[in-house]
Amino acid sequence: VYPSHLRFLSPDKALIVSFLLGHFKIIFMRVAALPADTIPYSFRLIEARGRVSDRMGWITDQKQFLTAIEVMHLHSQGKLLLSDEMFRVLAIAMERINFEYGPAMTAVMRGYANLRAKGHFVTFHSPPPMLQRYCYAVWHIFQAFNRPVTRKTLQTGPPDFLLFIPRADLTPNTLHNISQTLQRLPDPLCPHMIGIVHGSKLTFARIYPLAVALHRMDRQIKAPQFQHPGICNGEDTD
Repeated sequence: VYPSHLRFLSPDKALIVSFLLGHFKIIFMRVAALPADTIPYSFRLIEARGRVSDRMGWITDQKQFLTAIEVMHLHSQGKLLLSDEMFRVLAIAMERINFEYGPAMTAVMRGYANLRAKGHFVTFHSPPPMLQRYCYAVWHIFQAFNRPVTRKTLQTGPPDFLLFIPRADLTPNTLHNISQTLQRLPDPLCPHMIGIVHGSKLTFARIYPLAVALHRMDRQIKAPQFQHPGICNGEDTD
């Protein structure tokens, strides 16, 4: 059943137009009208661009599950104005994603909340093509106390830290492949930290230098308790 103003179109065209109308309805959703100083910079970026889809990607794309977490988290705090239909779509997507990535999502949400609590500005991006095989998404992490953070910084400036969330627990062989991949990335994208999902934990490994950190992670994975100096879990991200 199509809206009355689409009935003059053929079924195929009406379906396409209905899809586009629904798409643009999502695109033009706005951040709730809050005082400017209460909206974190990364969320003001949504408002500046005028569309949530820039941050969410297509929510059904599993690579964007981190942004689904962020949007749902904001909605629960009353910081996003979501229509009932959009919330329903998000809920379905989250349920599907949670079925596959439940433990990882728990770890990522905890790590994200702790980064935010420590004053970091966090934005989410799709991984570069070379890393898509290994990770769900990339976090760009900005530290407000180290340098001015502006909209332009968030849009075009290199982050203070780049962090990616692996698709699975890392084996020594996978670490070697990731090491080779990261060495081919452009300098601004070369990460200082790597996010490791291990069970229900998110561990941030510092890259000082990359080879040393990868060696430590290699030892970590073989260790029964997954603990090592120089590696910090999601509860301590300074």
